[in-house]
Amino acid sequence: MVNNIKRAQVEGSSGTPYRGSFEISSYANGLILVNEVNLEEYLYSVVPSEMPIKFGLESLKVQAIASRSYAARSLDSTGYSSFGAHVDDSTSSQMYNNIKEYPIAIQAVDETRGLVPVFDGQIIDARFFSTSYGYSANFHETWSVKDVFPSSEIPYLAAKPQFIGDATSLYNEENFRSFIKQKNLEGYDRYSPFFRWSLTMKREQIEAIIQRYLPILQKNQPSFVLTRDNEGSFSQQPIPDELGQLQNITPISRGHAGNIMELEITTTSGIYRIIKELNIRQLLKPVNLLPHEDPIEIKRYDGSIIKDFSILPSAFFYMDIARDNNGIISHVSFSGGGYGHGVGMSQYGAYGLSLLGKSYREIIEHFYPGTNLEKLF
Repeated sequence: MVNNIKRAQVEGSSGTPYRGSFEISSYANGLILVNEVNLEEYLYSVVPSEMPIKFGLESLKVQAIASRSYAARSLDSTGYSSFGAHVDDSTSSQMYNNIKEYPIAIQAVDETRGLVPVFDGQIIDARFFSTSYGYSANFHETWSVKDVFPSSEIPYLAAKPQFIGDATSLYNEENFRSFIKQKNLEGYDRYSPFFRWSLTMKREQIEAIIQRYLPILQKNQPSFVLTRDNEGSFSQQPIPDELGQLQNITPISRGHAGNIMELEITTTSGIYRIIKELNIRQLLKPVNLLPHEDPIEIKRYDGSIIKDFSILPSAFFYMDIARDNNGIISHVSFSGGGYGHGVGMSQYGAYGLSLLGKSYREIIEHFYPGTNLEKLF
């Protein structure tokens, strides 16, 4: 990484200038552009791209520390080495240069310069997401490692309440439903429109969605999209060309925090088990694919409505299935909370804690318990 002298910008462009320098090379039928930039200056753009600056200085400091940890760990990763890079500029890594730099974000980076959370002598895997629904999730009940799920526990990425108090046995369906229905819960994330959300999809809309996306998901995640065979066991099998009529959708298991870990979908063609929260959210994306039907609406905590969202907001939800007199599904209502995977630091939660007067050090300790802040340099 190099320090910049001038700011790079495409001639005639009105976009945000880049710090550092560019390395340009040919690749296939296009070009690879690698922005070589100092780590701290990289964060000048990442922090306001990842967190709204209205969250204030203390929250932005928390984001700076979490993003610095992610970037520092990426220096040892081989993920983008074939391109001569450590990270990309999207949510696949961290958002970068998505919006212009702001003085308050630069201040947050400068006043936490070099600080990263460390656990057992290693920079932590500082996962973060947008909004919790009042509880954060266990890493091992959310993410797989080398196709193993549930994976190994990470002590500092453990499920915990995101409000003053606690809730018991959220893996139990009845308890989870009761918790979600607490619309006035004094959660740290209650300032997020996604703190609670709901939507309804017609059976035909769900059938169209799973018909399009289940084969794609099975191809991309074969270990986590399984089909029941004639003996009643689940295994990797190609998805039929026609899935048929939807007969049932059932949560099979929930994590300690209530996140759905396994979901079972029954159609007239078979029974399919979808494993891991991201796969579940990608499969049930609330997007209308049928002609002459209205967009699917998500009603949010603040009363706002968004239409045809690209992914189900979270895996913290329950379903109510409506059937006609013949037992055929007419529609399915989803009630949930939160936005994102639910592991580690909640950005709206960091904001809520800052409003309670918590310092960035206290907020880091809350979201990554047992870690210590140390200087990289």
